[in-house]
Amino acid sequence: MDVHPKKIKTIDDVRDSLPSYVAETQFKLSLEIWETILDRIIKDLEAQGLKDTTFRLVLKSKSVTIPKFGADDIHTSQLLVMAVPLTEEKANQLQGFLQKFETSFIKDIPHEERSENLRQHKEELDKFNKSTVKESKVGVLNYVVKNEVYFDGHDRPVPTPHPYPYSKEQKWVNKYTISKASDDPGPYLKFLQRATQLLVGRPSGNKQPDDAKEEPKNVEKPDAHDERVIEIDESDQKNPMRVYSAVGKIRMKAWENKDNNPVLYEPKN
Repeated sequence: MDVHPKKIKTIDDVRDSLPSYVAETQFKLSLEIWETILDRIIKDLEAQGLKDTTFRLVLKSKSVTIPKFGADDIHTSQLLVMAVPLTEEKANQLQGFLQKFETSFIKDIPHEERSENLRQHKEELDKFNKSTVKESKVGVLNYVVKNEVYFDGHDRPVPTPHPYPYSKEQKWVNKYTISKASDDPGPYLKFLQRATQLLVGRPSGNKQPDDAKEEPKNVEKPDAHDERVIEIDESDQKNPMRVYSAVGKIRMKAWENKDNNPVLYEPKN
């Protein structure tokens, strides 16, 4: 966003129609990809004799650099989709994990008891995840989703991971592919084990950035009669999260009436 924080006074300052256009375009694209991948998984399971079978989906995004000879490398992201068929018993067991242990901080239980519950929760989840692979007749179905963005009719995709159009009139084409990967259960188990490790502690090598520990600074309103005016300290201009937070508060107020009339998106035919 090419906007100085000091100049964010109203919705017009952030060209609000463009972010809305981008958000709606990306949302519609994500729905199409989501529907396509689900249809692909269902057909692949049917081909294995597993018609009308419940399955578990695990999604993981990853950054990828594609070297290009004589041109800039392409930095993009891919989505790894992992599907494992479940019996009705396994599906019910998975859904019941949240109610099985008293781990919520809302509950008035001692810290030691909560920690022990979390440890047991992690151990049982790890066992459950391994059992889903062991009992699966097809192992893990892995797919890779890639999307390339093209602007202005160019035949080469934008080499950045999060391309953004400069206007609603700019020609913008998304081309996505869904490829079947090997049925290796390794990524599925490794990703879930990393997730369950968060129940008992942060994974090694994953340090929390200092910025994430900071609390947002108080937002001042120079004019009490204009709720759209928000001042951001000069020091915050290098912290995009603070800028987006200010923009979000402006939008929340400006879109208050629009939120009362939700838009229904229909699946593609």
